[in-house]
Amino acid sequence: MAGFVAANILKGDAETINWNEIEALDRSRNILVDLRNKDELDATGTIEGSVNIPINELRQRLPELDKSRNYIPYCAAGMRGYIGHRILVQQGFKSKSLSGGYKTYNATRKNTVHEAAG
Repeated sequence: MAGFVAANILKGDAETINWNEIEALDRSRNILVDLRNKDELDATGTIEGSVNIPINELRQRLPELDKSRNYIPYCAAGMRGYIGHRILVQQGFKSKSLSGGYKTYNATRKNTVHEAAG
């Protein structure tokens, strides 16, 4: 599956955003969608301001979303974020998945904050 993801990114069939681009996003136009289950969020946290829609509920909850907004789905490491991105795009939404998911975002932010403080 990872090979398909990489090939789709290289061909331009899937778009991604990197962890270091999240803070600069205009949150009035860009919606972060955490696709993990609630127990995962409770255990590890989430990106502030994210909307939680577990991946297994995404298709049923599409009517809740606004096609004039940009959606950035993510999960723990990236696979569900990619799947969520593909679902959104196939249904006419604008989307980019978060490369590396929450684990990469969280780990790199901790390192960046630590280095800035040190």
